[in-house]
Amino acid sequence: MEYISYYMNAMKKYQPLKMKEVDEVIQKVNQNVAIATIKSQDSKQIHHHFNIIDKKKQNYEIIIKLYC
Repeated sequence: MEYISYYMNAMKKYQPLKMKEVDEVIQKVNQNVAIATIKSQDSKQIHHHFNIIDKKKQNYEIIIKLYC
């Protein structure tokens, strides 16, 4: 029920007339929220990995400057 605003917006858009259609809208909203959550988590992991790579690159640059 935490996504009630999403449900309401979807219901306004599709204006379902039958309970089956209401259930389909709710399932679709739940699916979209799950997909968005997964994408958000993937995005955070990707940014974390890029930060690690940037830090390693900076460390290598420091080492090269020290030894050259």
